[in-house]
Order: sequence, then C-alpha cells, then structure tokens
Amino acid sequence: MDTIITSKDWKQAESLYDLVSKQVLPVRIEEQIFFDMLEAVPPIEWAKTRSAFASIKIPIQEYFLAGEAYTIHKGCLMYGCFARAFDTKYYFVGYLPVKKYNII
Repeated sequence: MDTIITSKDWKQAESLYDLVSKQVLPVRIEEQIFFDMLEAVPPIEWAKTRSAFASIKIPIQEYFLAGEAYTIHKGCLMYGCFARAFDTKYYFVGYLPVKKYNII
C-alpha cells in the first residue's frame, strides 16, 4: 500500500479505474482525487463503516460510493468505493453494491 495515485497520474492515464486496476486494493490516492470523486456526482452511499471492510487492514473512518455505477456484477450495480483512514489518508477500496438497509 505504499503507492499513492496522484491527480497527475490520473490525468496521464485513460481513467482512474485503469490506474487502480493495476494495483493491489485498497490503493492509496491523493486527497484531491477523493474530493474530486465525491463532488463529481452526489454519492449513492456515505457512511462510517460496513461489514465488507472487515478484511481490510486499514481503519476506515468514513467512505462513500461514487454516485454513478461503474459496472454490473451478478445483477447488482457496483460503485467505486473511496475511503478516509488514519484521519488524513485516502484510499480507493474497490467496487461495492449499495448496502441494503432493513427498515421496519
């Protein structure tokens, strides 16, 4: 997890997703990328934690799913997941579906 993808890297690549596809996830990203993705389209989900993070070895403090789906997997829309950890470090975590909430 020593690699940090920067805005400059993003501009030189085809897309951010091409950059992260060549990395072991989660991959560290520059703070500006986190906020660019957050502000591009309102997030579909924004919260503090979810069970999918149990196997990740970073202490995620908050995350969001980008507001547009990236792909479909087994009939579920999958969204790019971006997270903040260690107060000042930002990560691309991978692709997740929207969390299902039980509302009674």
